[in-house]
Amino acid sequence: MKNWFQISALAMAGAVSSLAAPDPAKSARCVHRYNLAGVAPSTAENATKQVTRIFGKAGIAIRWEQLPTGSPEAHELDLNDSAANLLPSDEHPCLVVKITQELPPGVYPRALGFAFPGARFGIDVELVYRRIKSQADTDGSGVDVVLAYAMAHEIGHVLLRSSVIL
Repeated sequence: MKNWFQISALAMAGAVSSLAAPDPAKSARCVHRYNLAGVAPSTAENATKQVTRIFGKAGIAIRWEQLPTGSPEAHELDLNDSAANLLPSDEHPCLVVKITQELPPGVYPRALGFAFPGARFGIDVELVYRRIKSQADTDGSGVDVVLAYAMAHEIGHVLLRSSVIL
């Protein structure tokens, strides 16, 4: 299973590389990360660095911003499914990644994360930390590694404007 996460995230980043700007340093993609699950700061930071590395290999620079968890953006959900909305825009210039502890019972019980590629505001990616940690324990992987690959995969869905549950 461990290799699947790595292959999935790298393939997604590779597919997105066609969207990369000619000079990534001048046009880094802004990503707001909200750690609502209380993930250890070192784990979240290690995962963020790995996602940056994954997309960097595809020629896509990412600029991370961690904002207060009380920011309205971290709690707004737009379930718009129109592919006509392309990021970035003046109204939604940064991708929004939210790490949550759990989902209600029965809501996609095997999903590690979700992408909302048509979102015009609020959350673009939601990751379910309890499930990610459980997967890491099952695989014998570091939780930061599974979190990174799940995050890269879901960000790839947003950038490619596709949605499939991981």
